[in-house]
Amino acid sequence: MTNTSHKRHLHDISKFLALIARFKSVSSVTALAETIVAVCEELIPGDSIGCYMIDPETPREGIKLLANRGFSEEEVVWAAKSAFHRHPGIVMKSKKPLLIKDTDHEQLENISTTSPRKMKVRSRAWVPIIFNKEAIGSFGIASQKRDSFTEYDIELLEFVSYLSQVTYDVLLRSHRYRKEKERTNEQIKERSTFFAFINHEIRNPINAILGFSEILKEEDLTERQKKYISNIYKAGNNLLRLTNDLSDLSKLSADKMELIEGDLNLREIIEEIIDLYSLDAEQKNICFSYYISEDADCCFKGDTDRLKQVISNLVSNSIKFTNEGEIAIVVSATHDFHTKSKIHVDIFDTGIGIKEEDIPKLFREYSQLQNSNKDNVKGTGLGLNLSQKLVTLMGGNIHVRSDYNIGSNFSFNIFLEKH
Repeated sequence: MTNTSHKRHLHDISKFLALIARFKSVSSVTALAETIVAVCEELIPGDSIGCYMIDPETPREGIKLLANRGFSEEEVVWAAKSAFHRHPGIVMKSKKPLLIKDTDHEQLENISTTSPRKMKVRSRAWVPIIFNKEAIGSFGIASQKRDSFTEYDIELLEFVSYLSQVTYDVLLRSHRYRKEKERTNEQIKERSTFFAFINHEIRNPINAILGFSEILKEEDLTERQKKYISNIYKAGNNLLRLTNDLSDLSKLSADKMELIEGDLNLREIIEEIIDLYSLDAEQKNICFSYYISEDADCCFKGDTDRLKQVISNLVSNSIKFTNEGEIAIVVSATHDFHTKSKIHVDIFDTGIGIKEEDIPKLFREYSQLQNSNKDNVKGTGLGLNLSQKLVTLMGGNIHVRSDYNIGSNFSFNIFLEKH
């Protein structure tokens, strides 16, 4: 390779790299068409350039002239009416490039000569844009001079067509993603509205049931009646917790959940949870214990209610799936993060454990694992999913390790501001 040809080769590479960069910034089909026309204008001299494409956002409108250079107003109107019967449509139907060196001496079938330019145009170079084996557009250059274009010009146009195909694929994926996101957001909005309605309508009767149950507890009742009232009260609390969980999930899904920062004491939170679940643990002969490291036994800034909700859900889950043995809560802190501390919470249990292949399913919404060892255990499948979302909202992450038929360890990390 001579020095001159080497320089030309490097120049061509630089030119093609610059072309690729131009297509990367395209954000719509119209912008793609404008880029195609601008690039063609730079690469190949001509009197007029046109780009026709099918827009994925309005596919029923068919092929349209989306960008041009050198078209008169009359030609733009005419092109919109007859594009599919002229060179743009012919190239799309054949899916092959078209090179016309001299219109006066070429016998061309099925090509209309009713253009406002008529015989003024002598040469044409036109290529299709193919996507998934279907033509979704075409573009080309026209000249009033004969023999204006060569096979090399067609190769350049085909390279531009290839870049257009790749860009169109990206735009189509983006369009589908936006549509899917719009549908998802609409579904989330509808679900949030439904949950808000249900929460409002159910909460009042639940509170009435709980209130009357409290009053009845003070009456002179038989042991059987006391047991019935206790079961009613427990069922009412479970239903109230479910409506609260549904309300929180709808807020989290709609990005409407806000953390309320305030004084936070980890020891107080853990001891309150121990008191809340100690009776449930005692009824199943479970040893319930906790440990708080010295670094964590202090005051922080954070959302006490949400942190309590996460730990309560995890502890409740452990009690539910532990028939005997022990449940332990371990809390520690690391203070090496400027103004914030990393809080680590572990909940250990000696429950039935989880199969390794089932662990990824744990945090799915409304998911309940099927296991012959726990057929008698019921629930909504909301607690773990809600806990994961709350931990994420607090800037942390949640993990689970488990040995089947031995026990599980649920843990999470969050960052809290030092008081």
